[in-house]
Amino acid sequence: MSGSHAFATNHQDEVDSALKYMVNTFMQPGDGQSVKLDLKRYLEVANRNREYPAFPLVKLPQVDMESLKAAQAPFCEILVQRESVREYSGTLSLLQLSQILFLSAGIRKTDSNGTLYRHYPSAGGLFPIDIFVCVQNVEGVEPGVYCYDPREHGLWHIGARDASEVCLKALTGALSFIGGASCALLLSADLDKTLWKYGGRGLRYVFLDCGHLAQNLSVSAQACGAGTCGIGGFCENEIHRVLGLAVPDEMVLYALALGVPKKSTMTKTVQNSAERYL
Repeated sequence: MSGSHAFATNHQDEVDSALKYMVNTFMQPGDGQSVKLDLKRYLEVANRNREYPAFPLVKLPQVDMESLKAAQAPFCEILVQRESVREYSGTLSLLQLSQILFLSAGIRKTDSNGTLYRHYPSAGGLFPIDIFVCVQNVEGVEPGVYCYDPREHGLWHIGARDASEVCLKALTGALSFIGGASCALLLSADLDKTLWKYGGRGLRYVFLDCGHLAQNLSVSAQACGAGTCGIGGFCENEIHRVLGLAVPDEMVLYALALGVPKKSTMTKTVQNSAERYL
């Protein structure tokens, strides 16, 4: 790669490593053909669920899809209105959080084989991404760290307020606005779930899965009267320590602030948006 590339000048080693990985996982003609997998082994991996039976479970309100459909704006309108929110006010309701998590990562059906189907696409139907919720201001939920369990449609309370505060402070890319958000959503990958089937190329698919889920969260939040902002800058080691993740098999890839948008900032002018880049 030419050293004149604007994004390569200060981090050439990192860019070279990333490109080497990408090139080494290029597919060749004949690669990637469908391989018949043992159904029992597949279900063991795909349906593996993060559970914390020693911790209390906060059951989320059930989502009434018919009522939800009747209350929502047309999908195209939701897409057009969605924007990153950096100013929040008020309290996110437990019902809103329930709707957002269910529409994004909830289980929509189970077939006769026991295969689980979610609301976002995942390579091989393996769903390696878990959602940790660092609660600050959610109606009826104590501040702390929770893990979303899609099977129970509930939140395992795995850490107290101080644990949540550590994670929030580690979100260095959101220091200016994370304090006003109702919670932060941490998207963590269980890499073994996908690499088991796809080998080294599976890392690409894990990143794609994470992006699919993050988009669902953003659009679902907009539909439910909330707002999000994606956060790519954070101190992984601190967060991993609090969450008890087994690095490198498990790691947080992405985070989102989630809350109720401050009304005065819901509509931004083109000029204000442009000023952020000056």
